[in-house]
Amino acid sequence: MTCNRKNVVWRDQNTCQYCGGVFSFKDLTMDHVLPQYYGGEKTWDNIVAACKKCNGRKGHKKLEEISMNLLTKPKKPVITIRDYYRQIEFPEIWDRYI
Repeated sequence: MTCNRKNVVWRDQNTCQYCGGVFSFKDLTMDHVLPQYYGGEKTWDNIVAACKKCNGRKGHKKLEEISMNLLTKPKKPVITIRDYYRQIEFPEIWDRYI
């Protein structure tokens, strides 16, 4: 599974990992826990969903520099192919096939 915005928001259940607010997809961004400025990479264990306000507040700083905490430690999701396809809205009649 690719570490992209859609999948990160899905993994984090549309929840900002800093404030705990639940947002629509369009109101969430991807945030590097360890900023790219400090060598942070775009990997599952360094990317979280963040609302625009929290992402702006954090900026390119490390969490300890601004006293922000994560709700959960980011990690690569472990899902079955069935779970992955359930996030896509298919007609109900397809349920027995996926």
